[in-house]
Formats: sequence, structure tokens, C-alpha cells
Amino acid sequence: MTFVEGLDLTGTVQIAPRANVPVDGGGSSYTLQSQFNGDSSKTDKIKEFNTRLVTSFGVLKLSKYAITVWNAAFSTVYVKPKTEYYTTKIYTKTSGGKKYVKTVLFTYSDSKRTKLKTTREHIIWFYI
Repeated sequence: MTFVEGLDLTGTVQIAPRANVPVDGGGSSYTLQSQFNGDSSKTDKIKEFNTRLVTSFGVLKLSKYAITVWNAAFSTVYVKPKTEYYTTKIYTKTSGGKKYVKTVLFTYSDSKRTKLKTTREHIIWFYI
């Protein structure tokens, strides 16, 4: 799904699905400005830590020993999410007195980035 948002001359922000608004007035094509890769491994670890911490509060009321047992058992009940791999590309173009910035996020299920899961596109524009 592509979303477009822009700032019109009155300062009003316009946000709509791409199918409902003209994205740009044609003209020149987009130019790739930057590209970077990443993965979800760090956010997965943060999520696991937060889940472990929150669930430990309930056990904390029982006893110190219950926490030890819970931490040992946690690994057997917590299902780690599979790491996702990302490629983000940022493009720009100028057309009809507007500057467009398009961000495309590709999500892959493998580290070689050959098994594409989803593609998301977001376009913002402003008058220049």
C-alpha cells in the first residue's frame, strides 16, 4: 500500500492512500538518493527483554524463588520472532513546483535479501 502526504499552500497536511490522489504531475523520474540495509535482531531482543520484565512482575509477588523458576521456564514458552531483513531506498524528484520524496521499504525473510515478503512505499511532497 502506498500512502501520500503533502503540505498544501494553506499549510494543511493532506494524507490519503495513493489510489485516491494524484501522486505527482509526471515530468522527471525519481532519482535514488540513498539506500541502506538493516534487520530486526535488535528490536527482537528489546521485545523479548520487555516481555520477560513485564511477565516477571506478576511472579515477583510470589517469591524470589518463583522468579528463578520463571526465568528458566520463560525460554520454553517465549517464541522468538524470526529476524526480518530490510532494505530502504529513498528517492527524490522535482515536478510542477513540488519536491517529492519517495521512501520504499522492502522486507525480506532471508539475510541475502532474495525472499521478498512485503514492499511498502510512502511519498511526501511540498511546494518549493
